[in-house]
Amino acid sequence: MANTATSMYFDGTGDYVTSPSSSNWTFGSADFTVECWFYPTSSGSSQILIANMAGWTTNNAWALAYQDNTAGVSWLTASGSWMVASGRSQANSWHHAAVCRTGALTSLFVDGALANTSTTATAWTSVATLGIGATGTGAQPYTGYLDAIRISK
Repeated sequence: MANTATSMYFDGTGDYVTSPSSSNWTFGSADFTVECWFYPTSSGSSQILIANMAGWTTNNAWALAYQDNTAGVSWLTASGSWMVASGRSQANSWHHAAVCRTGALTSLFVDGALANTSTTATAWTSVATLGIGATGTGAQPYTGYLDAIRISK
């Protein structure tokens, strides 16, 4: 499990990490996993944990977000809708979030439990700056700790 002494802290006021746009962040219709440990220190709407999207656009982009005021953890599907977890992830404690796609099935896991599934024929084709702690342009900043971020394609 992650700990606050060795993880990244984001204060929600403009600090985030980016990686240039790359085909590495474009999943198409291939299998993938996006996961991280997160420790939110404030509640609020739509705080981005990891995203491949320009600003707050949703066309064929992807994002893993913490949305305490609605569902806890959510995943932006390639069709532009949000797949949400059925329960909330409490602030001030560590949680694990993972999204896995195998074939046409995309699964959202929170703290090791399957929270939601979706099937979509739409492919993730957005090529944008990867953002950690916000979108690649700094929108929807996250407040809290992030650790053990992994993107596998």
